[in-house]
Amino acid sequence: MNPSLVEDTHALLLELRRLRSEGVREIYVEEKTLRALEEAFPTTVQASQPEGNVAIESESVRELATPGKRPEESKSVVRYAEPIQFAGSLPKPPVLELPEGTKTEQWNWLKEKVLNCETCASQLNPNAQVVFGTGNLDTDLFLCGEAPGAEEEKKGLPFVGPAGELLERIIEAMGMNREAVYLGNILNWRPRHGQAYGNRPPTSEEMNFCLPYLRSQIEIVRPRVLIALGKTATDG
Repeated sequence: MNPSLVEDTHALLLELRRLRSEGVREIYVEEKTLRALEEAFPTTVQASQPEGNVAIESESVRELATPGKRPEESKSVVRYAEPIQFAGSLPKPPVLELPEGTKTEQWNWLKEKVLNCETCASQLNPNAQVVFGTGNLDTDLFLCGEAPGAEEEKKGLPFVGPAGELLERIIEAMGMNREAVYLGNILNWRPRHGQAYGNRPPTSEEMNFCLPYLRSQIEIVRPRVLIALGKTATDG
């Protein structure tokens, strides 16, 4: 198979997973897209249970959609299962007051607070770590993501794995590198969702609990530019 096609397919899968994590349950496939898929995959798509809650019928690409139909009427609509709601009551958000000292001293104090937070630890998945921000404390650019994923919770660092590699390429395209910016998340743990794969968007309660930790990092770094990456981080 053409290597570029493999990369494009992987990118499409990542985008579908992102949309699913944001609650999107239907997408419409254009006619020209179907034609391109037919040329790339002329054989019948075999039915299988894919990773995640995506339902795909065993049909040829052409049979997956009927031109002219509305998205809700077409079989080209990819449907997702209802998002799993994680029930749990969190305590009130922590009240923080940064101590006097240098940026490094304040950052070390805050990191110790987060890593030893009982609530954060209680929300961790098995064998996971609390994730705290990292980077240049004197930078002008603060990048804030939503919540750690599977790779992040394993290493205890934000933006690692495929997502981190993509972000690093974006940063390099800006003429900078990872060490020149500060990276953080709105949440300090990967939200539980009862499955071994995929990610769940943080709830308002989860974000509200972790916001004091994020605000304190922003107060320490004092960036000129703060970029929220993703819908959840923007809403939070």
